[in-house]
Amino acid sequence: MTSTKSLLKDIQKNQETFTKSGRKLAEYILLHSDDVITISISDLALNANVGEASVTRFCRQLGFHRFQDFKTALAVDATQQEHGIDPNLGSFALSITDDVIDVASKLKNNLNTILNDTITPIKPNEIKLLVDKITRCRDICFFGIGSSGIAANYAYTKLMRIGLKAESLHNNHMMYIRASLLNKEDIAFFISHQGESQEIIKSLSLAKKEGATTIALTHCHQSTVAKMADHVLITGDDQTFIQGDSIGTVISQLFMIDLIYTLLIQREPKKAQDVKMKTIKALG
Repeated sequence: MTSTKSLLKDIQKNQETFTKSGRKLAEYILLHSDDVITISISDLALNANVGEASVTRFCRQLGFHRFQDFKTALAVDATQQEHGIDPNLGSFALSITDDVIDVASKLKNNLNTILNDTITPIKPNEIKLLVDKITRCRDICFFGIGSSGIAANYAYTKLMRIGLKAESLHNNHMMYIRASLLNKEDIAFFISHQGESQEIIKSLSLAKKEGATTIALTHCHQSTVAKMADHVLITGDDQTFIQGDSIGTVISQLFMIDLIYTLLIQREPKKAQDVKMKTIKALG
């Protein structure tokens, strides 16, 4: 069963993976969680403009056998808030009495948890295969929208400075154009936290059509992007309803990129050092 402490967070971060009816329910519950605790399944269905069967399926998707179990979880969230702990602010116990240092320490610990959650699903053989393909590719293009564009730019800069032909794209028109010009010698690397960005999905589709190797870096392994890509890398997350795009999302993406970058250097240290020194001298 889904942890009651993280229930609203899980609903918010997985919104794009729900069905149309599920998204309606998610939106209503996130805005009216206090009311949902006291109403019947028929009232929730009516208020969210969905069928009762959709409510049941929604609850089961979150790990609850009955609607009553789901309401109980929401009630626990409400109880935590009454005692000064707001589960919407993070998976850690954030209290209204915490001072600046307390909050900073808890955020640091939260980032540690996110990085651990990023390391756990790593498959060493898959990473080694990707490093081998990146070493041998003609071009590698990183695609990212919004905060994922930060990671795309970071990846482009890191790999370009050790001699790889890398690009970063985050304008949708340029993404579509570049993806359509790739071929089987190229790698298209797509960064999308939820894995449901329409710009990323269209670019990925274009890249696959041209025969490029496609890699997805995402938190949601059941997302559209993850299902479409040839290779998938999973990141940890603690994005919440109130926080929106958190630093943890970006940090976990940068961590995976740094891992690949470091393994590339490990494979050809002399070449990487020579190229990097050449770029340093160019800046001097």
